[in-house]
Amino acid sequence: MIPKSHSVICSYDLAPYLTCNVGEWDVLICDESHFLKSLETARTRAVYGKEGLVRRAKRIWCLSGTPAPNHPGELWPMLFTFGATKLKYEQFVERYCTFYETWRGGKMVKSITGGNENLIPELKVIINKIMLRRKKEEVMSDLPRIYYQQIVVEPGIVDIDIEASFVQYVFPQDRRAELQEKLDKERALLSHIDSQVRF
Repeated sequence: MIPKSHSVICSYDLAPYLTCNVGEWDVLICDESHFLKSLETARTRAVYGKEGLVRRAKRIWCLSGTPAPNHPGELWPMLFTFGATKLKYEQFVERYCTFYETWRGGKMVKSITGGNENLIPELKVIINKIMLRRKKEEVMSDLPRIYYQQIVVEPGIVDIDIEASFVQYVFPQDRRAELQEKLDKERALLSHIDSQVRF
């Protein structure tokens, strides 16, 4: 896909289809950049990879309110791409994450459970090399104050005529006999098929 404009807005899912023949971008803005946290996805490779969009941009701004929603390992693609850490992914996880090892797909892998709390100050120093943090009170002072209100919805009679199938949620039924009947029919059918097939 060759852009026909000086400004291009696209989803991360379309990013892999942007052609390499567009030259150099002045600015690449990755909104909700926490969607680029997984090394396995095509969108992360399309943006941060060796042939990714960041390699053809003079400036890159990654925007996110939650840069690592689950654990510090999700920061690695961004930190490594921008040179804030030299550690490889496995080394980064071993240092800044808590995990347990388990067998998956015939190999030992790390299942990350959280962050290493003792090294959070060190991780903050690394992040501060590339991150400009703004708190809500610093950037949202011009918004009107939020007001909360409780609205009580009085219970009423459920109109069963609106959706007939809704009755099963309003009046739960014991459906074991119905399920047993279906299982018996399937067993009989399988038995019949088995008796007809001879190898």
